[in-house]
Amino acid sequence: MDSNLPETTIVNPALKQNPPANNNKVKIFLIIGGVILLLVLTGMGAYFFVKTKQQPQPQPVPTPTPTPQIQQGAKFFLQADPVEVSVGGQIRLTAFVKSDLDAANLFIAKLKFANTLLQAKNISLRSESTSSGFIKDWFISNWVENTIDNNSGSVSLVGGVPNPGFQSPVESSGSAMADVIFEAKAPGDAIISFDDTSAVYRNSDNANILTGKQGIAIKIIAEASPSAAITPTVTLAPTITPTASPTPSGPLEGDVNQDSKVDLQDLSALLSLWGKKGSEGAKADLNSDGVVNVFDYSKLVSLLKQVQMVK
Repeated sequence: MDSNLPETTIVNPALKQNPPANNNKVKIFLIIGGVILLLVLTGMGAYFFVKTKQQPQPQPVPTPTPTPQIQQGAKFFLQADPVEVSVGGQIRLTAFVKSDLDAANLFIAKLKFANTLLQAKNISLRSESTSSGFIKDWFISNWVENTIDNNSGSVSLVGGVPNPGFQSPVESSGSAMADVIFEAKAPGDAIISFDDTSAVYRNSDNANILTGKQGIAIKIIAEASPSAAITPTVTLAPTITPTASPTPSGPLEGDVNQDSKVDLQDLSALLSLWGKKGSEGAKADLNSDGVVNVFDYSKLVSLLKQVQMVK
């Protein structure tokens, strides 16, 4: 063989190494799988993010504002028939009390009115037939004072109900205490109201439970109009004279609640002890006969007149 000829290398095709045919498929699969996994993870992250945002955050519990307690007690109010009248006409004024939460034993209604426009004629205290046929039944059983003073324009109604006292029915609008008959003197708007010395004393502890007072306005016109005059029926409470009895011992006669003074609160305390005997009612047994009754009541009213608490 000629040594000058170029050397020829013979390659065996069977020995040539080519990459596997499915390498590209594997890469594509891995890429697609990675994308899918990324999308799944992204979606889960978004879901949990939204879920967390939607969950209500704990709110601080507000401190409740205490509801103010409305004081409940007794109330005085007035009704008039009619509420408009001509000069010379008459008005029937009824004093009512509403005390349905607590039983009370002493009722003090002090009325004031314009004496230039009105004149009080008389007071009706007991049951009677009205023009409508309705029978009024006054609840006061023991009257202390029922007076009229046209010079000062005032009416005083003070009455008691012995233990257990009086409590107006819950379903009622109020209970009538007394009627006052007025006559119109001059045209104008006449106001009738309760003054600040009015009171209602609770039977259980003799505390003043009056929390409301509602007056009324009467319109008086100059033109005369025919109207039937009201014929009042006046029945005064009986005056009971106590039997002579020894003066009870104690620092101050009539000071039933022992506060070193004699006033209407002592009368309420006496009414709370009504019917009590022996030592149980000793503080109110003013005539020392062993029982609290009408004689002690009458004696205390007399003492109240002496100190000018009542007339």
